[in-house]
Amino acid sequence: MVIDRKTTKRIEYYLRNYQAIKMDLENIREARDDVILSSPPPSDGLPHGTSVGNPTESKAMNLAKMEENRKWIDIIDDTLLKFKGTGKDNLMILRYFEGASPSKTARKLYIDIRTVFRWQQDIIYYIALLSVSKKLISV
Repeated sequence: MVIDRKTTKRIEYYLRNYQAIKMDLENIREARDDVILSSPPPSDGLPHGTSVGNPTESKAMNLAKMEENRKWIDIIDDTLLKFKGTGKDNLMILRYFEGASPSKTARKLYIDIRTVFRWQQDIIYYIALLSVSKKLISV
């Protein structure tokens, strides 16, 4: 399987924003209730902004995004467990969660920089396989 650049960037987006998204999802029950029970402001009959005009559709879109984020977080959690103790888990933490450069990551893990890039590819590939199984991406 060949992973295109767009898919790789999407996976890396969720890896880099893992902690922020996870924090948001910890309050998912409250957020879901807020989305479901929210009511739109009274309309004055004039168009405003570029958001979805149908409140029910807007709620559904917000709930769908929350569910998609939850699936991505589950996939990243599964990936961390899969690679626990192999060094790749530490690479994920350093490169994606802490934002370390490839050279800094290589120094901290006592590995060659080529190994950093190879391990990154392994991680991206594994996440892509899980994402396909959960229907988040298609190949």
